Amino acid sequence: MSRALIAIAAGVLLQGAAADPADRETAERLSGLWSTEIHGDGYYVYGEVRYREDGYSAGRGLRVAGGRLRHIEFEGTWRIEDDMLIFSREESNGVSLVPESRVYRDRIELLTQDKLVLISESGERSIRYRLDYSRLFPR
Repeated sequence: MSRALIAIAAGVLLQGAAADPADRETAERLSGLWSTEIHGDGYYVYGEVRYREDGYSAGRGLRVAGGRLRHIEFEGTWRIEDDMLIFSREESNGVSLVPESRVYRDRIELLTQDKLVLISESGERSIRYRLDYSRLFPR
């Protein structure tokens, strides 16, 4: 699916989420670039995820499992519903960790200016930190 179609579909999805002012506020605060670290059973992932205001999301990172290092990439759409981050994966580079056409529902436990804590449906906690490269390279 092309990025343009994803953005259009995301806009439609976000209109529904915008009906709740609290969800809209959460979505505005969540928009941006975040680092992500995931420690799973037998694997580790480090990368970054961008949540755009139009509902498009993309990420990339490195996965270490079984002594092998693999590059992963994915994109899809996101929205907020009742303090849940709902991400629909539309495309990936085929690594089994990130299957295409999957919907993830993570409860937002904490969202500050610089920190995001998510709890997955299986109960795993994921901590993300906002990346602001403008701090590294001031004008």
